[in-house]
Amino acid sequence: MPSHLTRRVFQQILRGQPLTHSRSTGRSAIRRGCEFHKAGLGPRIPSRSFLWFGSKNPARKPKDPGIDPGVAELKTLNDFLEQKERPIPRNKVAEALNAFFSFKLKNQKSIVDVQLQYALVGFKHLVETAGETDAFGMTSSQLWGALKALSVADKGAPPQTIVTLADLVYGQLEQQQQCEVDKPDSEPPTEISSDHSPLYVYMVILARCGKGQKMKGILEQSLQSGRSSALPPPYWHLTLKAFIREAQQEELSSLLALMDSNSIELDKQGHEALLAEYAQCGSYDAFKKWYKALVNRFGQVGAEAQPTVVEMCIQHKDYELGQSMVNEILSGKPSKRAWDVVLKWAALKGQSVEDIDRMIGVMINSGAKQPNARTINGLVELAYSMSSPALAEGFMILAARRRITLDGKTYMMQMAHCLSTGDVPGAENAFMQAQQYELPRGEEVGLLNELIQGLCKSTAPNHTKIMECVESLMERKAQFAPETVALLTRFHLQRGELLDAIDIVQTHAHQFGLRERSSIQTQLVDFIKDGRHSVDSAWDAYTLLREVFPETDVETRTMLMEEFFFSRKRCDMGVHVFGHMRQASLQENRPSIETYVRCLEGIARVPDMESLELVHNMLKLDAMVEFDTRLRNALMLAFLASGSTARCFQYWDDIVYSPEGPTYNSICIAFRACEMSAFGDERAASIWERLERFEVETTPKIYAAYVGALAGQGMLNEAIEAIQNMERAISCTPDILTFGTLYNASKQEAKRTDAENWIKVTNPRVWTELEGLGKDDFGRFRINRRLSA
Repeated sequence: MPSHLTRRVFQQILRGQPLTHSRSTGRSAIRRGCEFHKAGLGPRIPSRSFLWFGSKNPARKPKDPGIDPGVAELKTLNDFLEQKERPIPRNKVAEALNAFFSFKLKNQKSIVDVQLQYALVGFKHLVETAGETDAFGMTSSQLWGALKALSVADKGAPPQTIVTLADLVYGQLEQQQQCEVDKPDSEPPTEISSDHSPLYVYMVILARCGKGQKMKGILEQSLQSGRSSALPPPYWHLTLKAFIREAQQEELSSLLALMDSNSIELDKQGHEALLAEYAQCGSYDAFKKWYKALVNRFGQVGAEAQPTVVEMCIQHKDYELGQSMVNEILSGKPSKRAWDVVLKWAALKGQSVEDIDRMIGVMINSGAKQPNARTINGLVELAYSMSSPALAEGFMILAARRRITLDGKTYMMQMAHCLSTGDVPGAENAFMQAQQYELPRGEEVGLLNELIQGLCKSTAPNHTKIMECVESLMERKAQFAPETVALLTRFHLQRGELLDAIDIVQTHAHQFGLRERSSIQTQLVDFIKDGRHSVDSAWDAYTLLREVFPETDVETRTMLMEEFFFSRKRCDMGVHVFGHMRQASLQENRPSIETYVRCLEGIARVPDMESLELVHNMLKLDAMVEFDTRLRNALMLAFLASGSTARCFQYWDDIVYSPEGPTYNSICIAFRACEMSAFGDERAASIWERLERFEVETTPKIYAAYVGALAGQGMLNEAIEAIQNMERAISCTPDILTFGTLYNASKQEAKRTDAENWIKVTNPRVWTELEGLGKDDFGRFRINRRLSA
């Protein structure tokens, strides 16, 4: 034995620590997986070295979950209300809401759907439990902050939930502001500009949620006291843009007519702003219609809007309108932005890089500003949109020739093109070049997430490169995409880096909504089901799933339970999964009768009496589960497989005397118990006599089970006689299952030899078929005698 290993063994013994190995398996996987949040449980002997030299680094611990302030308390309130338990105090709810909205507003972080639902429940609770004299719990400034935080809610959050919460917050804010004004000693309210007033922010929220009709109602209400009380033009422009996003042309026309009738002006600048809105989110036909209306009313489009029109023509290949607008631009004194779109137009029309170079010379001679990186970026973007990377490369060479300094965005576009074509190494190289420049905040985040995903999906993921990209994303304090978190989690688990997987999930999963979290959850489930991974790794992944994703439904958990039962052959782990379902706080996440049945069937496949007793005790204590025949069948199977035929027959007796009575599966299980128990022939005869007395229609499967009960008790002659009488008894001829059961159920070698000789003589064809199936390790033919509840 090597000396260093010998020293390690003795050190472990002297310290009272167990001897472990990195590849050890067994129940330690459960202990390690279930207790990764806890410190080691083994005894530790305090020791120190001289001046602490040579002391070991402290064991690494998982990072704390990245849960936003207030969310835990709001979730607790939500759970208590669902379970109809006493909720937490109002002041704690108010503090949680204040902390939550303040954090979101200060860090400009969006509110995801789950957090939004918790906040709605908390705010409703404050409203419903507020007394006439008690303070609401949130001041006007805090409500104002909550309203502003809602204006940046996640795009994937349910719009109706956002609007409902915004209605409550804005209504409470109005009520409190009115009470402050009504107080005799109150100070006059501070004047706030129209684009920062609570009403304007409230309407911004409505616009984001597609509630243009509601916004129009607010505008109409402001006109009830006459023209003087009408809201300022920005409110009307905001509503017009909302109708454009919703493609509500009739409502848009109706609102424009209302503005005309009340002398609310929409000048040329306002028309051009709406034209830009159409360009951003409207259809091209609607854009052209608004463009023609603008020209008919004002004669021509302003210089600021001309590049927008050309950009839309480039995007939709409208050569006629685009050429006329380019001619109009060149007839005047084009701005730098106008020159940029003219160059893009020329490239679209097929001009070569040399032609663009000459046009840039004309642009410089005309007195316009020098071309810069934005000019080249527009050309490169067009080239990539035309699927011409060679043309994009030509424009980049042109920039070098004219000594135009490129910026990071140029290489980010190159990176985006490489990712879209599956060229991960090319994207990685482009990203390395882009890092030399200062990038606009946020533009590179999406591409960096895609690069990490591409690296994780590659056939041979490079750990160093992946970690460099992850660190780069973390340095920017950027949001990890759900798919990125999912793939990184799988990557770490495949490498056996459990703590890294815990860190990445706990840090980011709580920031996602249910839909985004499901992608991470799916990756963990797929990892557990992948038989290429070890039992330890699968259990680690399940532990992570259980800790971070409590919303995992019963069906998914049941599927994982069966994975450990059937594929992993680990009854203890399957029962642990079942026990976790049993401990769920919400009734909808607790096991049903079907779950109990599937768990007991799993124990029957991988017998373990200790696990069976544990599940049996849970069942007896579960007041929500009513025993039926199928559940008793499952108990019969589990006890039979675990070697307790006596308890199996106890449940058979319960089935016989129950109002529901036995099923065909019950009878087959009972005959199998007779086959395996002492003196089972007497009980088998009793069951068969009862079947005949009550004229129960017997199936070939039940008859084969009866034959097996006789053969299992060594009564080979009686079993052969039963087979010979089978056609007369149930009007069915014996099949391969019947003969195979006769052979397999015979326990003594001599009996099996006699059964073999009889089958060879009477049914040589069946014997040939049985031999074709092959035998298992116990010398039994591989026929399907599997029982189910």
